[in-house]
Amino acid sequence: MVLSSTIIKAWRGERLKSWASEPAEVLTSTGTIIDNIILTTHHGIKNAHTVQYEKDGIMQNCKVFSSIEQYDIGILTLDDFVTFQQIKTLIKTIDYVRLNELKKGKYIVINDFCVHSRLYPRIPVITVDESYEQSDSGKMIYHEEKMLGMIISKDTRVNILPYEIILTIIDKFINNNIISIPLNCSICDIDINEDGNISYALILNDDSVKLLNGKKPFYFKKDDVIISIDNKEFNKDGMIISDNINKYVYYDTYLLLNLNTSSKIKFYRNNELKSLTINYVNINDSIYQINISDNNIKCDINGFKFCELSEDMIMNYYSKKHIKIINKYYYLYASNDEKLVVMYGIDPEKVKIFNETFDGSYIEDNLVRKFLVVSKVGNKKINGIEDMLTIKKNINKTKIITFIDADMTEYKMTI
Repeated sequence: MVLSSTIIKAWRGERLKSWASEPAEVLTSTGTIIDNIILTTHHGIKNAHTVQYEKDGIMQNCKVFSSIEQYDIGILTLDDFVTFQQIKTLIKTIDYVRLNELKKGKYIVINDFCVHSRLYPRIPVITVDESYEQSDSGKMIYHEEKMLGMIISKDTRVNILPYEIILTIIDKFINNNIISIPLNCSICDIDINEDGNISYALILNDDSVKLLNGKKPFYFKKDDVIISIDNKEFNKDGMIISDNINKYVYYDTYLLLNLNTSSKIKFYRNNELKSLTINYVNINDSIYQINISDNNIKCDINGFKFCELSEDMIMNYYSKKHIKIINKYYYLYASNDEKLVVMYGIDPEKVKIFNETFDGSYIEDNLVRKFLVVSKVGNKKINGIEDMLTIKKNINKTKIITFIDADMTEYKMTI
């Protein structure tokens, strides 16, 4: 099959007056035409009201078939009647490089990469030292006449999403059905037979979200120790072998690349060995209520600052020296569909309730580096920052705010 590269233009923002020749903003990137579809990046078409591609020197309209922000992949169609099966068939006709075929040196495979989200399963990415222009985002890269992958980002090096990964999970990309078993865990050593023969495992840092063992509800508990998944043991880096790409990957990557919908997991709980088959869950259903990017909507009530919790905000707090944000924030409200509103930039002198409840490790630059989720203001349940803005607009007397933290401790404060 002959592939061709094309210029992609995404028109964003409000259209100007009728006399204006162009919309307010246009972003140019690159795409690869495969028959009647175009592979490109999500960031190149994000928030666009019109997407166009170049054909014979003329820009023509196309449609967004699927786009997933977390892995920065977008699929455009040139035909109104393209089906999922057509796209899958086209994708699979490409001759590509397998990751385990890459030689060391020029190409480096990184096993723990996710384009935007800490909450989604990690995927392998290839970094290259070669220089590319920023507008090359979406461009396909070849290696020895085989498809290597698509440029998705550029920093000091260029990151390439391997075509093998696109091929393996194209069904999940198109349907935005990213399945895994969300766990907050760390690598640990374990001496199963107490004979000095050390192996490696994953220990749970927190209780899990609700999972299913067949049709029965199941929860992993804090301090459970997982010793194998599908009878595959962990190496010293906490990885297991993925048969699909013949490489060691992290457990969440393994589950994402797996073609099954469940995995057999062996684990110890209170020194008792258990073995269960756990169904995968759609990550979108577990964490969709947390924004990836800060929506920049803030609310200040009497000097107290509020905003919606986002991954960007979590990342910023993770970078602080003394931060102890607990991953329960990722899972705490997994069954709810409301946005989480938090108070941030907390002055411990102004908010006296924190003087007794927080030790010094939470305080840096005279601010409390801990989020508190706003549960209620008065008797009103808070489901998003718009609720706080409405309260601010109509506030005419003091209000009692109820907070909870990741340890399920409740606080009350008057504003």
